Amino acid sequence: MKEISRCDVWSVGVTIYELCTGQLPFG
Repeated sequence: MKEISRCDVWSVGVTIYELCTGQLPFG
């Protein structure tokens, strides 16, 4: 079973945020 890294979790979180809000949480 592949270990999920913190970076992967962060990337998924950003993707979900972008889909929900239509914008990036930064910039």
